[in-house]
Amino acid sequence: MKKSNLLQSLFVAFLLVFTTLNAHAELLLTENFNYSTGNLYGQGTSIDPTGLGWIRYGSHTANVIQVVDGALSYAGYQETATGKAARITNGGTTDEDLQFAFSKDPITSGSFYASMLVNITDAGQGDKPAYFIAFTGKTSKGWVDGVNATEYGRIFSIKSGEGKFQLGISKNNAAPSVTTEDLDLGKTYLLVLKYEFIDGSNNDITSLWVNPADFKNEPTTTLIGTISQGDASATNGLQGIEIRQGQNFERLTPTATIDAIRVATTWAELFNQTAGGEDQDPVPAISVNTTSIEFEGTMFVGGPAVTKTVNVKATDLTADITITTTSANLTVEPATITKEAAMSETGANVVVTFTPNSIETGFPNVVFASEGATEVKVPVSVYVVNAVANLGEMVAKAKEEGYYYGAISGEIAVTHSYTQSGQNCLYIQDATAAFLVYDTYENMGDLKAGDRFTGASVYYGGGEFYIESIGKKGENKAVEPEDVTLAELATNEGKAKYAFRLVRVSNVKFSATGKFESQQYDITQGGTTAKMSFFTGSEIIGTDIPGRADIVGVVRNANGNLISPRTTADISAIAATPTISVSQTAVDFGETIFVLGGTSATTKITVKGADLTGDITITSSSQNLTATPTTIAKADAMTEAGVEVTLTFTPLAVEWDDPYITIRSEGATQVQVQVAAFVNDAVADLAAMKAKIETEGFFMGYITGEIAVSQAYDFNGLPYFYVQDATAALMMTGEAEVVGDLVAGDRLTMIGAYYEGGTTFSIASIGTKGENKAVEPDVVTLTELTSNAAQYAFRLVRINDITFSQTGDFAFGTQYDIAQGEAVAKLSLFAESDIIGTQLPSKADVIGIVRNATGKLISPRTTEDIIDKSINTSLADAYAAQVYTETGMLCIVSEAETAVSVYTMLGAEIATVRATTGTTRIALEQGIYIVRINGKATKVIVK
Repeated sequence: MKKSNLLQSLFVAFLLVFTTLNAHAELLLTENFNYSTGNLYGQGTSIDPTGLGWIRYGSHTANVIQVVDGALSYAGYQETATGKAARITNGGTTDEDLQFAFSKDPITSGSFYASMLVNITDAGQGDKPAYFIAFTGKTSKGWVDGVNATEYGRIFSIKSGEGKFQLGISKNNAAPSVTTEDLDLGKTYLLVLKYEFIDGSNNDITSLWVNPADFKNEPTTTLIGTISQGDASATNGLQGIEIRQGQNFERLTPTATIDAIRVATTWAELFNQTAGGEDQDPVPAISVNTTSIEFEGTMFVGGPAVTKTVNVKATDLTADITITTTSANLTVEPATITKEAAMSETGANVVVTFTPNSIETGFPNVVFASEGATEVKVPVSVYVVNAVANLGEMVAKAKEEGYYYGAISGEIAVTHSYTQSGQNCLYIQDATAAFLVYDTYENMGDLKAGDRFTGASVYYGGGEFYIESIGKKGENKAVEPEDVTLAELATNEGKAKYAFRLVRVSNVKFSATGKFESQQYDITQGGTTAKMSFFTGSEIIGTDIPGRADIVGVVRNANGNLISPRTTADISAIAATPTISVSQTAVDFGETIFVLGGTSATTKITVKGADLTGDITITSSSQNLTATPTTIAKADAMTEAGVEVTLTFTPLAVEWDDPYITIRSEGATQVQVQVAAFVNDAVADLAAMKAKIETEGFFMGYITGEIAVSQAYDFNGLPYFYVQDATAALMMTGEAEVVGDLVAGDRLTMIGAYYEGGTTFSIASIGTKGENKAVEPDVVTLTELTSNAAQYAFRLVRINDITFSQTGDFAFGTQYDIAQGEAVAKLSLFAESDIIGTQLPSKADVIGIVRNATGKLISPRTTEDIIDKSINTSLADAYAAQVYTETGMLCIVSEAETAVSVYTMLGAEIATVRATTGTTRIALEQGIYIVRINGKATKVIVK
């Protein structure tokens, strides 16, 4: 890729037009490209049996040949620029080539000629000349699209000087014979190509004329190609004409406009198109002294205006000439030429001004028109692109549009320049981005590290970066590197930020020793490793490798793992400093719960040293934490593997602060390894916890023994529990997410609990939850409760044969008087208890929680906790017997043996017993029954 004309050809969407006319009766082909503007491929209808128009020679499809407004003219051949023209460029190795058949059958004998108008604006060439016109033959597959045929009678362009070129011709693969005359770029020439079949082998003749003077008779002086090359096939012959463009290895075709192609079997037929006919009135005609206006180079939006002057002449005008343009960037002065001025001997000059106010990537026209005259359109070759402020904006625009070709107005710094394989290479950067630039065509002069330049004309695409030119070169001033760590370079963010930038990495370590060679070296910083290499021919090669150094260098790739210092000044060796490193600076024993007196836990860390002058010692901040070993020999620590140290945590004492170990060595910064390990207090049972509270005022730890839940209920949105073991009982609470769905009868072990004052203990965690099993109440008397209140406080108890002094239904919030003999106490209900609303008994056995420390407040939990022993007075009076019910029981108290029968309400006898002296119990299901004693009956209700 080279210079602006080539870069321009990559991106400009040329607006081209091609027209095929019906051939003159004596011509094989007349082609004036009178088609729609755009792609020439597929347009037209050829004379061959397939009827195909312009088809592809070969399979290349890039940079298609197109049709442009602006036909060519030549005095005596095509006087007026009518129709349109074909445009070819020298873009790439896969550019499209097209061919058109001028004969129904291949020509295999005699002679035939092809004439055409050609205007070359860039001679192309490369290292060797390339041909852009040729005759082609039929292939073994016939005249088909996309197949290569043999090319004969090839026309070449050869660059010969600034603005000059020469033409050449060859029959087949031979080097071309070249004209001695230099021709002008941008000027229209009439070319005639001849192929003559001669009997025999390798003796056919190809000839080329440039601007022949005699249109009636074939001139004798001509340029003849090498005769000894192979001839066209006697079977396939020649059948078409080819337009060829692009690159072929080191060859570049020209950028050119081609028009007015004629093919005939005689010289005279080429120039006989206007013969015959009656005399006609003069026709007004306009001619311009150029077929195109070329503004060389690339312009940038907002840049200065440029001008060109053209001369306009006319004949037989009946009105003035008006001049218009097809682009807002394009203006003319004057906009009108009088017919007298145009028809004068000198004609009239018009100044064409192009002002790059907006992007322009086509061929706008200057249009000359006058009544009765054929309109003349002169295409203007111009390329206007955008400008950005910096490299970062350029990349953003390239990503958005797929490429970027334009200017960068901001300042860019050179961080390094060197030569590799004969090619200039530069690293450049600004505050927004950095790049490696291949200055293949030496457009940047002698730029070196520290130079600043502005106004760069650039191309960026496919990850490659080219600078076409620079506006202004600034003062040489060293670029300050950015401080970064190898770890930062390895992150995705670091890779994007520091790619190709100049950086400084401090205190890196080299694993190699000796002297630097031309190779890559491992460098490490902390736990991150990268590579260091040298630029071609670096003065660093052969110098001593330091143990440690600060490095300034260019990040050579987008992965952030290759750094290259530029000179010896970029490597600053630093004195070795003893250092200690550990595999981890924080240790967490995870889910391990340390309870005072519990089991130990261990983990391992690796300790390493570098440049040590003494051994390593290890100490601990806690009696619970030990390290093994406590001393490491410096030689062992400085091995590649280091030394493995075992940390053991044993819960010997309560510990609520993180302990740590300290690792030291002479001259090195000490390293601490923090250990996340708490030791909580532990007691076996509730009594032990209460005893600890009495001495210390609080408790935080674990109860290791099993605890039973005797009651669970909610009050004011909080869960409350009464718990007990063989030693004591408590009321506790806890967060809902901790206690979950605990119910009476659950068994809990390894409870985490805390107490900070008051009467309520809190559950912090539950180790395991056992099978739900009813808690057996302690059977006590009211007298025992009040005399041993501390023993029974908050426990589940049973008190038999208590009497109630009140009657009616139970209610929440009321305390009821109960008595047992002479002893009295109070009974109340828990919130939302199912006892609320049921009838108070006169006598009952009661199971309940002792609600306070005095033993005088008892709360049953459900209706099952009240065993009704209300006495049936009617039977007592009649039979000296007492009858009452308990849950599921009929109870008879008698002073003598008594016959008892039990019936359902429907009269079915279900039990007959003989009650003995004392209390007799009969198990019954819930319901209403008739009890008969000695012939007397009464009704009872069993719950």
